[in-house]
Amino acid sequence: MAGYRRWAVRRQFLHGELEVELTPQGTLAEKLRAGGCGIAAFFTLAGVGTQVAEGGLPQKYNTDGTVAKASEPKCDLPYTGRGVVNRIITDLAVLDVTEDGLKLIELAPDVTFDDLQTKTGAPIKQ
Repeated sequence: MAGYRRWAVRRQFLHGELEVELTPQGTLAEKLRAGGCGIAAFFTLAGVGTQVAEGGLPQKYNTDGTVAKASEPKCDLPYTGRGVVNRIITDLAVLDVTEDGLKLIELAPDVTFDDLQTKTGAPIKQ
């Protein structure tokens, strides 16, 4: 960036006028692919178990260097695309989204129902 534009972006960021979201390359590619196909939501494991997913990542600092604003948890919604998504296919299982919740269609090899429940934390009907 040229001198003035670089200064302007830095000033906006430091004054909380500009928000930046860091996205891993694979996730960015999937966002672009999904958006181009009209897919409203998708899940990627890139941030699972990190401070990005669990919240608390500093987003804005006070002038004294302390954290003024920390990120909220990213994965706390019960369903993404409720009313839009009918089937969820993961590396663990195939699930149908019904009026009564998630219904198991098929488990991946070497995955038990208990494994699925533990890893997803979602109520699933067999």
